[in-house]
Amino acid sequence: MGVPDVVPVNLQIVFVLGGPGAGKGTQCTRLAQDYYLQHLSLGDVLRKERDTPGSEYGELIARNMEQGRIGPMEVTVSLLRKAILASTVQTDSRLFLIDGFHRKMDQLLLFEDTVCAATCAVYLDTSSGDRRRRLINRAVTDGRQDDTDEIIQKRFVTFEETCMKIIKHLECEGRIEKVQGEGNIDEVYVAIQQALKTRLGDALASRKAVPPRSTTPETSSTTMMRVGSRNDLSTLASGTRSVYALWFLGPYIALFKTHIDIVADFSSETVDGLRSLAARHNCMIFEDRKFVDIGNTVQMQYHGGALRISERAHIVNASGLAGDGIVEALAKTGTSETFAYKGERGLLMLAEMTTKGSLATGSYTLTCVESARKHRNFVVGFVANQALTGFETVSSPTEDEDFVVFTTGVNRATKGDPLGQQYQTPKKAIAGGSDFIISGRGIYATDDPVATVKLYREEGWEAYLSRVSGSGEMSDK
Repeated sequence: MGVPDVVPVNLQIVFVLGGPGAGKGTQCTRLAQDYYLQHLSLGDVLRKERDTPGSEYGELIARNMEQGRIGPMEVTVSLLRKAILASTVQTDSRLFLIDGFHRKMDQLLLFEDTVCAATCAVYLDTSSGDRRRRLINRAVTDGRQDDTDEIIQKRFVTFEETCMKIIKHLECEGRIEKVQGEGNIDEVYVAIQQALKTRLGDALASRKAVPPRSTTPETSSTTMMRVGSRNDLSTLASGTRSVYALWFLGPYIALFKTHIDIVADFSSETVDGLRSLAARHNCMIFEDRKFVDIGNTVQMQYHGGALRISERAHIVNASGLAGDGIVEALAKTGTSETFAYKGERGLLMLAEMTTKGSLATGSYTLTCVESARKHRNFVVGFVANQALTGFETVSSPTEDEDFVVFTTGVNRATKGDPLGQQYQTPKKAIAGGSDFIISGRGIYATDDPVATVKLYREEGWEAYLSRVSGSGEMSDK
């Protein structure tokens, strides 16, 4: 999946400013690790572009770095914007720390015009002598080519002549927190945390101890921006004690599947609790509603109804039994310019089911694939037991078609229940083409749901690696 060109509406930017060697990168790294924020350094972004073979800006960046100069603002802002948007694909995080930027007033204005206005800035106030000592030490320990004495002096001059104007500008606007950057590194870190808490409040506190999302076996998962990509896998959990379950399982899953109409004590607190915990754990909510009615009714059930589905559920599903009309109705609602969550919601077609004797097969499944292709602006995939990309429909698939597949009825311990539910193992589901393995009782009905969800996640990831390497085998083992 390529880098998107649209900036998320809920993006928050915090600039971390200071002279060369003020400790911006060191402190940002700690904040990113402790609060799982996104950290981008303009210097790192430029060096990466400089070292990229065939880069159209590589030589220009190299020359400017040698002279301690600031490059063309169009280049620096464009590269930084691209890096920010690329990061939003890899994670749900929308709170970014950016250090080493802006370096000129016109850069600040262009950035805030083409990306977004910064929420605030933290300025690490240090003396030139202290910064020089740190840079010389860094040159020895890290081998940075741009930390020679001559370049250091040029960068100091540039900072005083250009960067300080930005700091004063932001200070006049009341958007800056000044922190004494000299002395003990831990004391400086505490001061920065306090400054950010003053500015961000709960937006920062709520991220404390939230596990990071990545594509490693430890957190094999997907995020909203990854929907439509086959790069990640996830274990999903469902249950009547929805808020309670999400509190404990949230750190280990990518989506939390709910049947909200079986929650006996459903209330506004349920909705608010689910939304809050989904944000805390960086995961999405999938309401397994299986919409099947006339289009007008489905629209009202989805958006504005008593269950407040569109407010809390990032993804819902619909049956193809009522025809294409309900898919069109949901797509119109979800893509409307007046819809508050446009671009943040998606629909799955219920193409197959795991119950014994299910009629969701053959021509029915084909109809679901047709609807998905017709409304690909809102439909992101299927609930199915296999990959459906090979199905031929009236609407031809696009070259980049990549609908995701959610497979239900995943259970390591049993093959079915007395009411017709048929289970399959994580390995078998993923070998068949699943991108998301959905497990309910297989996780929350065990003695240790947290340990169990970790086991499902690890098995799912191993099966996925086996599948993409071509060594996967269809097996229940």
